[in-house]
Amino acid sequence: MRLILSTTFFAASLAASSAASSLASTQSSNDGVWAVTTNTQQGECDRTVSSTIQVRNGHVDENGLFARISGSVDDAGKVTLQVARGSESISARGTVTGQQGHGSWSSPTRNCFGNWTAMRG
Repeated sequence: MRLILSTTFFAASLAASSAASSLASTQSSNDGVWAVTTNTQQGECDRTVSSTIQVRNGHVDENGLFARISGSVDDAGKVTLQVARGSESISARGTVTGQQGHGSWSSPTRNCFGNWTAMRG
């Protein structure tokens, strides 16, 4: 069976991320559970996928069931995230303000890219 890196992998990986990071000791203004929707604009990835992500102390740092996930959401709202599974990877970046966020993602290993939106629950 061919393993396809897709927005499903991205969203499922985000949902698996629930461990607190030991990198920061203070709560971030952007901490919490975020509902994320990804949309593919080009490539062989699922068109639309919805899931959640847990941000704690401004960080996402999890060696989850589906992938290795690392990244941050700083107090200014800048989002950077890396998702890796074997030799496949996804990079996401963007911004969050208040209860909403948006940005882009790309997978150079599958030649896919798209955008994402988020709402804090």
